[in-house]
Amino acid sequence: MTVVRRTKTLGRVQRKLLRFLFVLLLLTLALYFFAQSSFFNISQIETKGYSYLSSAEIKQLANIPLGMNIFKMDAQKIEKNLLLHPMVKNVKVARKLPATVVVSIQERSPAIILSSAQGFFVLDGSGVFLKKINKISDLKLPVVTGINLPNQYGPGQTIVNEKLAKALSFISKVPVEQRKTITELDINDDEHLVIYIDNGLEIRMGDETRIPEKMQIVSKITKSSTLLARKIDYIDLTAVSTPIIKYSR
Repeated sequence: MTVVRRTKTLGRVQRKLLRFLFVLLLLTLALYFFAQSSFFNISQIETKGYSYLSSAEIKQLANIPLGMNIFKMDAQKIEKNLLLHPMVKNVKVARKLPATVVVSIQERSPAIILSSAQGFFVLDGSGVFLKKINKISDLKLPVVTGINLPNQYGPGQTIVNEKLAKALSFISKVPVEQRKTITELDINDDEHLVIYIDNGLEIRMGDETRIPEKMQIVSKITKSSTLLARKIDYIDLTAVSTPIIKYSR
């Protein structure tokens, strides 16, 4: 009698398990076919984080076809497409169900304009060549001179040059509010830094050490009506402790 009861108990458990598996299978199939339905076809692309690029450019680079099932979208491939553009530093592609793709990008920020025999190059703070321009007046950035580039570079490439590295290091140490006042940064043969500010004043900075202190001195001088009462030829801040103001005769 005991054996019979065990058999009946096992049979009920097996039937319940089979019913559960059957329901689970139906649910899985229903979810699968629902996921493949037009409800999840991409109908909108949102773009975020851009300033220099346009939304239209981002969408063109991403090359996401409208009407594609959102679960079949290859996010990694889209990210790689966008990273081919020199202005794009980082990118993230996400799904916003049911039918929207969100493309968030982090752009490279232009830091300097490099003047060379090959033309004017816009670079970011890491020395990445962003684009070539014909007129420097279009961007309010320091123009770096005194650097010769032996090779032809293209957008997206990082320009490796010792003098350029020093120029970029210098710019990174200048307080943000003062960067726009620098019109030119020249590195001479001794690799000493010379800047020219908005009013054309020449300031000899020496090397790239103690830059914030030197820029504080520049700020004080340019705000002093007494010091500016006479025409200044140049200011020498090579030695921070003993700044020199050379007046015109």
